[in-house]
Amino acid sequence: MYGNIANDPQKAIETLRKMPEFCSSSSVKTFNYILNLLVNNRQFQVINELYLSAPRLGINVDTCSFNILIKGLCKIGQFEAALNLFDEMPKQSCSPKTTTFSTLILYLCMNNRVQEAVEMYERMCSDGFTLPDTILFNMLISGLCTNRRVDEAMGL
Repeated sequence: MYGNIANDPQKAIETLRKMPEFCSSSSVKTFNYILNLLVNNRQFQVINELYLSAPRLGINVDTCSFNILIKGLCKIGQFEAALNLFDEMPKQSCSPKTTTFSTLILYLCMNNRVQEAVEMYERMCSDGFTLPDTILFNMLISGLCTNRRVDEAMGL
């Protein structure tokens, strides 16, 4: 699909932007596909520009869009921006899902920001989400133990 065959994300973006000229509307699914392609190709400089152009393209971003953006920001260590985007979701009529919380928790743990990961886990539980999987628990437990918070880890 768009640019993946040619491994050319720029061409995919161009195609997305030109679709209205041909009376063809872009779908959020296509938009998300291209966002994900950009994240996987580590083209972070283009991602924000594309995200900001969504309304002009007639695209209403969805939870999947936010998950992709949050994952991309976490990959480059931009946790404040990822957390701000997380807080932006309700303003865009999008609700975080278990995947959204899990992504933030995993990357926060991987970057030794365990307290923030624990707070995100607590928020996830208090918001009524299903409990995370074993990988997430292992990351939380490992992060807590590394930070000498063994009793807290045992409580999970």
